[in-house]
Amino acid sequence: MKLKLLFILLYITSSYSQEISFSKEDTSIENIISTLFEGSIDTKTLECVWRPNISEKLQFGESYNGMLYTIVDTTFFTQLNNKKQFIIATTTYRKDRNLKKETCHTCAPSLSIITLEYSPEKDKLLVLEFDKFVTQYGGWGEPQDVTIYSISDTSNIVQVNWGSTGQGYTEAGTSFFHNGNLILSILTHEDNEGTTENQSERYEYNTSIIPNIKNNTLTFNKTGTQRIQNGKIIKVNETSIYKFIENRLEKICK
Repeated sequence: MKLKLLFILLYITSSYSQEISFSKEDTSIENIISTLFEGSIDTKTLECVWRPNISEKLQFGESYNGMLYTIVDTTFFTQLNNKKQFIIATTTYRKDRNLKKETCHTCAPSLSIITLEYSPEKDKLLVLEFDKFVTQYGGWGEPQDVTIYSISDTSNIVQVNWGSTGQGYTEAGTSFFHNGNLILSILTHEDNEGTTENQSERYEYNTSIIPNIKNNTLTFNKTGTQRIQNGKIIKVNETSIYKFIENRLEKICK
């Protein structure tokens, strides 16, 4: 069992260590995705259809027919270290026996991030990083919002919003990823609107997020009302600042 687990871990960490590049003629998003996911493009739906290996089934799950389906979520262009970069975020989901997208409450799709850089010397797009499985996000078969932006002159981060409602309470938050790794997850909204019609018993706060590339920081401005441990509802107006240092977000000010 230990030997099998070791093999799986080695496979995950080494499968994309070789250099992969795309010439100008091959740089369509469909070709990039089908090459990296080792699948084929359905020309009607533009889904990349691929078969997960044993370790990938543990991360992504699998459809009734054993396949998975990947589409483009969002794309991002930037320039770091005077080099042009192109980032593709993809969504992967499962399908039922009728080849319809699974839409149960816990059917969250999976996020992948492909980072490419243009090499003028080779006149090709080079794959800098392929984070095949980053996280599951969303629910009912639908993904949550994804934003990609530069946090410094040398690094990009991926922002994934999430949220849930249950028994009248709503929570929402944001998670940040760098090179496929979670570096911060923070609550950005809470309310109890569905629990009472009494305005004096309600609370709600929201948080704005402001990136600053020059200072390598994220500023969180939290305003509204919040219930604290003793049950009292108080007004909140807080600012927190996180600085991107050595591939992590570190809180420097509250």
